[in-house]
Amino acid sequence: MVRRWDMWLRETLCFRKIDGKWKITHELESVLFYMDGSYKAVVDLKP
Repeated sequence: MVRRWDMWLRETLCFRKIDGKWKITHELESVLFYMDGSYKAVVDLKP
């Protein structure tokens, strides 16, 4: 069984030009979280 779900995801990529070619030098993924003290991921928002 395949379960599908929607959620917000933020991805940040930082690039640096090294020897004439662009390279990914830093990568970060994050999700929203509730700031009510539970710090649970917010997975019930629809994009």
